[in-house]
Amino acid sequence: MTTNSSTDLIDQLSPTLALDIAMKEIDQNGHDDERMVLVFNALDQIIPQLGVFSPITSKLRNELFDFIYSNQFTVEQCHNKTSKKRKRIACIERLSYKVLCNRLIDQHHEQLNAYENKIADMETNLAGKNRDLNQAREKLEQIDNAKQKLMDELATMRKTLNDKDNEIQNLREECERIRFNSEQEVNKTRLQVKEIIENQAATEALIDELSKYKQGYDEMQEGTKRLILSLNTT
Repeated sequence: MTTNSSTDLIDQLSPTLALDIAMKEIDQNGHDDERMVLVFNALDQIIPQLGVFSPITSKLRNELFDFIYSNQFTVEQCHNKTSKKRKRIACIERLSYKVLCNRLIDQHHEQLNAYENKIADMETNLAGKNRDLNQAREKLEQIDNAKQKLMDELATMRKTLNDKDNEIQNLREECERIRFNSEQEVNKTRLQVKEIIENQAATEALIDELSKYKQGYDEMQEGTKRLILSLNTT
């Protein structure tokens, strides 16, 4: 980070001119990543001067900061101390996504070179692989022959399985017929039992009715006897 990144813009007669000068110095030194350092330090100086807009501008500044800078740090995280409070420093420690992208591009170039070397080695080994391929083709032909034999055996097994399926289907149909006949027999038996129960109930009702008549007849006989006895006494 250059010394311009901590320039006090508020104390300058022309903050805009001071910012432009600092930007040009950064461009001359070739430190593109320090441009945003200067921008955020300028925001940190300007935001407290915005009055009622300071809170919302501070939130927007933090959102922009998190959008531009990753969570990777070059050194330990620290804060900028002032007389009243501690402020988060713009980008002294955190790496910007641009820097990370450049590093990623460099890594990709290194990987590309490594892949090119590997391709050269692979081309060298290609002749040997062709020989292995011919051997594999011969082995594949043997496998195809074995496969055809297994397919023939499988066809025989499928025919046997189909015959078994037909046999099972016949047994199922026979079981269904037996079940149907059994249900018919059970229903017939239930009807017979129901009829017997109904006849039994009718018989019991008749017995009760006859018992009442018998009781009345017995009472009448007893009354007749008492009447005859009474007449004989007089």
